[in-house]
Amino acid sequence: MRKDQLQKLSYEQFQNSLETITKESRYGFTLHEAEDFLWVENLFIKLMSNRKAFGAILQLKVLDDYSYLHSIDTFILGALFARKINLKDIETFALGCLLHDIGKLEIPKSLLQKKEC
Repeated sequence: MRKDQLQKLSYEQFQNSLETITKESRYGFTLHEAEDFLWVENLFIKLMSNRKAFGAILQLKVLDDYSYLHSIDTFILGALFARKINLKDIETFALGCLLHDIGKLEIPKSLLQKKEC
């Protein structure tokens, strides 16, 4: 996949995820400022230019959409928080937020979606 195709797909993934996540009331006014929205969007696209990260997050989406949306949610809130406190390496922190559940790819789906007793 070419870099421009990867960026377009990353942009589409981000937009689709935002439609679901930002409707939640707990988000309040987060991402209502155009500057914050564009900053997070550009950061996501930049991080997704890493083919391994992009592939892993897409695999997570296929495995479990809930975990995928949770990872996007964690990325957005974590990245904005890191920016607010002037963290030195926001990109590394934000990538960690995005990929924090990636270990679920190695756990059988039957265990991940096991009903409570």
